[in-house]
Amino acid sequence: MNQFIIALIAGVGTGSLYAMLGTGLVVAFRGSGVINLGHGAVAGYSAYVFNELRTSGDLFLPWFDIIPEWGVLQTLRISNIPTRIHVFDFEMYIGKPPLLPTFLISIGVSVLLGLMMHLLVFRPLRNAPVLGKVIGSVGVLLYLDSVIAVNFGGQNRSSSGFWIFRPDLEPVSNFLGLGGTIPRANFYMLLVAVLMGAFVFILYRYTRFGVSTRAADENEKGASLLGYSPQLIAGINWVFSSVLAGIAGIVFLHKTQPSLYATFVVGALGAALFGKLTSIPMTVIGGLIIGAMSSGGVSLATQDWWPGWLESEGVRTFMPLLVIILVLYFQGD
Repeated sequence: MNQFIIALIAGVGTGSLYAMLGTGLVVAFRGSGVINLGHGAVAGYSAYVFNELRTSGDLFLPWFDIIPEWGVLQTLRISNIPTRIHVFDFEMYIGKPPLLPTFLISIGVSVLLGLMMHLLVFRPLRNAPVLGKVIGSVGVLLYLDSVIAVNFGGQNRSSSGFWIFRPDLEPVSNFLGLGGTIPRANFYMLLVAVLMGAFVFILYRYTRFGVSTRAADENEKGASLLGYSPQLIAGINWVFSSVLAGIAGIVFLHKTQPSLYATFVVGALGAALFGKLTSIPMTVIGGLIIGAMSSGGVSLATQDWWPGWLESEGVRTFMPLLVIILVLYFQGD
């Protein structure tokens, strides 16, 4: 029983990622009415940028060079589209990665991704059917996955991420006297998720921007008559949503491969649906519950009585989907 409780508590690590990504999904949905299935890929690209800046000092921009170096184009000496910028020379820092500039540049790329999604994809689709917007978000997912493969390659990456700057983060042994060990960074990620949720909640509840976003979400024409630009509001929300995804990706980088971030959108969607795509506090709670359920399910899968045909990794993957099924069943309207 103690082992199961420890597993539930340890699940706040992944649950915090679900909560942060789910918060970003709600922000994009409230601002534009779109559920962005590419939200996890945005977090993954930001995490890759952070890791690459810290290891090589290079910044890879979120596109690839489409001008071939052959034929008449080579004869005309047309310059290729820039895709990589060398930003840092680590000899200047005596081997110490610059935390603040690296973090800010990575978040700047998140801002760029938000603008690109709004201007190139979802603003042209503003009058399209809901299915068209869903397909647009799938396109964002596929595009970012392809750009990641071109710019960063397919090899696995092991990174301490943001937490390399906190060497004191030793695991907590015998947590609450239960005999288990929990990574200390899990609790810091929980703190980040709660603070992010509180900030977004206050922003949309009590500020003029938040009120205008909710007004445009409920009645776009009415907001226009009051002098607000629904498309400007949507663009700002897309940028804000991407920034939240970038922060989540960087904070969680030490836990997994950046290439796997796209799959975490399932858990994030479960968290967002738990909050009915409107409530930030319930979204954060839903993300933590999904993380705890996933971790607890894996712990149960190690017991002798657990059926052998149901693998532990299958349990971890299925739990977010189970939450989505239950939420849609009981709140399908």
